Amino acid sequence: MTSAVCWTLCPAVLTYRRPTSTCSTSVCQITDWCGGRRALQSSLLCRPGVWFGLDVDELVQLYDSMLTTTLNDVLPVCTMRCRRCPSGSWYDDDCRQMMRRVEHEYRKSELSRAADAAKAWRAQRRTYQDLLRQKHESFSTAMVDSERSRRSTSWQSIKGLLGHAFAPTTQDISADGFNRFFNDKVAGVHASTSGASPPSFSSALHFQPLSVDDVVAAVRQLPDKYCVSDSMPTSLLKENIHVLAPFLTFRFNQSLSLGSVQAVFKAAYIMPHLKKPDLDRLDVKSY
Repeated sequence: MTSAVCWTLCPAVLTYRRPTSTCSTSVCQITDWCGGRRALQSSLLCRPGVWFGLDVDELVQLYDSMLTTTLNDVLPVCTMRCRRCPSGSWYDDDCRQMMRRVEHEYRKSELSRAADAAKAWRAQRRTYQDLLRQKHESFSTAMVDSERSRRSTSWQSIKGLLGHAFAPTTQDISADGFNRFFNDKVAGVHASTSGASPPSFSSALHFQPLSVDDVVAAVRQLPDKYCVSDSMPTSLLKENIHVLAPFLTFRFNQSLSLGSVQAVFKAAYIMPHLKKPDLDRLDVKSY
């Protein structure tokens, strides 16, 4: 009787609390981007005579320095504390698309400062919250129903729904420790394949020069997400691509014609994640 009541009530009482870790981050507050657009138009990025004679790495340095200076002058940066937490299994593409719409409406309201834009953003946010509630309830109900006949694994599944199955990463393993482990792992792969025949490459590749329209179309199809290595938030890049497209087109064509990839594109930020939540967090092999 108790077990039956428990299984009946579980879908209604499950409350998902994602494990969080607090961190500090810097964010841009959009106050006067019209001034930023004017600064870009008067910068070296809009002076083609300056570009010639620069190699691909110098072009990247020019792009990064100009954008960094413009953003620092026009968009004040404030430091805030945020909570990082993994997404639940029920958080699907529908939720991500709705979240992008909320972010889009928020940016519109911040830029226009109009009452109608703020109202549209709040309405979109309520729709997003309703969708999250619906997705979570549907997923929880389906999960509990599917585990009725497997009592040995049912509680493990419920722990996952409650967020207890996630294990945060540890600070006890240094970046050097991860670097040594993965370097040794790659070296082992190289050693195991040292007797293989060398790869063959075709030299018959011919790249067509890009046009400004090609670059504009490609940038406008980008998702709005970006990382800390990006010089400018993707949303701002898309809004100002008509200003930056000639420079970017020249830079990309230089890279294609010389067959050279800029050094900055060979670096990446790497975030370690546990393969499984029940693995030892102090062992680098668990990541």
